[in-house]
Amino acid sequence: MARKYHFYLIIVLLATSLALGVVGALLRATVAQDVEQLKDIPAPAVPLLLLADPTLLEASQAPGPETLSKPGSLPPTVSPEEPASEPIAEQPETAPAENTGERPLPSVEEDLSSAGGQQEAPASGQEGTPTLGAVEETYFDDALFVGDSRTLGLAQYGRLGQADYFADSGMTVFNVLETKVSDENFSKTTLPDLLAERTYGKIYLMLGINEIGYPFESLTAQYESVVETLRSMEPQATIFLCANLHVTEAAAEATPRLAPAHMEELNGRIAALADGETIFYLDVNPLFCDENGYLKMDLTGDGVHPYGTGYQLWAQWLMGCGLEEVQGSS
Repeated sequence: MARKYHFYLIIVLLATSLALGVVGALLRATVAQDVEQLKDIPAPAVPLLLLADPTLLEASQAPGPETLSKPGSLPPTVSPEEPASEPIAEQPETAPAENTGERPLPSVEEDLSSAGGQQEAPASGQEGTPTLGAVEETYFDDALFVGDSRTLGLAQYGRLGQADYFADSGMTVFNVLETKVSDENFSKTTLPDLLAERTYGKIYLMLGINEIGYPFESLTAQYESVVETLRSMEPQATIFLCANLHVTEAAAEATPRLAPAHMEELNGRIAALADGETIFYLDVNPLFCDENGYLKMDLTGDGVHPYGTGYQLWAQWLMGCGLEEVQGSS
């Protein structure tokens, strides 16, 4: 009799496992297809993980900004059939006027001047606190930029010195330590392996927009954990926490979680991690946004990613946010 019950139990377990596998495969192919955490786990585990953390599915309901276009997307007049795997051609200095009604982009000098030219460092209240100032491009030779598709756009259009760029579309604070990425200076590797192989004097981190659908508490806790990992692996590096760039009004209306107030809530939590001594907060939004906090329409083609000239403008702005001259004079 006991053997009979054991046989039935095995049948039930097999049937349950098969059912979970089928449901998991269907979920991963439909409503959860954009959830990064579910891509590399066995199909039977997918329903169980979604039950344990329903926010995973909530975050995937609305298309994230990374799905709107590839990094540094070219203006609408450029053929969309260009292979995504090939480097995107450098953009002209002006946004396309044909069929778009867009104004020419302001010059780098005009926008840097109107935005103040450089970012102030958080004040610590102590005499001798480092402040930020203009630096040469060689300042970035020992820098590492970590981020999502906007950082990838910087690598394509606004590359600085000999800096490394660990960036990928869809990158989040939840997958940044496991994702494998390659750059022109290194082959495909994970971030911990890259940090173990190389020594960096500066690390620029910009993540958060892809995962902004998560509860702020869990998002910022994971963000802090990533910063702690960077600090433990590169104790000598200065860490720059970069604010997430806002989106246009149209993009925010299509995805309400990207509204300026929501973005500022996230960026404020990131800024709170800076100490003004070895960790600094940089916010490029005043350079790119209008008076209402929206990304200016003439700087973007998809409402999320700047044009190539925008990334060049961003790179020039970063050159006004260095510590080298101040530290060298102290």
